[in-house]
Amino acid sequence: MISWQAPPARPALLPHQVHVWRVSLQRPPLPADMLWGVLDKAERQRAQRYRFERDRRRFVAARGMLRVILARYAGIAPAAIHFDYSDHGKPSLSDFPELAFNASDSGDLMALGVALNRLLGVDIERVRDDFGGLEIAERFFSPAEIASLRSLPPQARPRAFFRCWTRKEAFIKAIGEGLSYPLHQFEVTLKPDEPARLLRVVGEPDAARRWFLTDFPVHPDYEGAVIAEAPVADMAYFSWGIGD
Repeated sequence: MISWQAPPARPALLPHQVHVWRVSLQRPPLPADMLWGVLDKAERQRAQRYRFERDRRRFVAARGMLRVILARYAGIAPAAIHFDYSDHGKPSLSDFPELAFNASDSGDLMALGVALNRLLGVDIERVRDDFGGLEIAERFFSPAEIASLRSLPPQARPRAFFRCWTRKEAFIKAIGEGLSYPLHQFEVTLKPDEPARLLRVVGEPDAARRWFLTDFPVHPDYEGAVIAEAPVADMAYFSWGIGD
């Protein structure tokens, strides 16, 4: 059973540990003007390009809270955080390369994973019962995943689709490839009675042992998954601005 804890002012991150944070974007735990103040020039320009105010506020909350949380690990001011980006857009911290992180937002929530010196990916998705997940799965998932999804009762398929999607999205974010990596080239579990596992990666016979994959209950209406290079000995979960 996962227990969400209050956010620590100075998180103590151990070598084989992964921290997962969840944050409200609808009602961020810090004032909007403070979050705006920690953004850099490029982030403010990006925020101003949003057409709708709700989207602008959501972006400022997500980016500002990301800076605030990472600053707690780095021991610096949030405005002093400097991001580098890979060719596929995966961010890293140029001044703290040992601090691995990955963020995801969906709806009104953001999730953030943090670890030391390992590849790491996080994804959350709001479950939509009216979403045509089976059609998308048949285009992009592996044959085994499609068969698993089809074997479930129709009412169980939407959540199973998003369960599968978050696990797959977390993996491709961890390796830094984004959606340029073919989703049918690797398989994960998706049935409700199966633990979260990376089953195989085409061309990588040891992949299942190399990666640690787990779900986390970010919210009853969401699916969430985090994956990190093994070994992972411990997980810690922090909630900021969201009631348990």
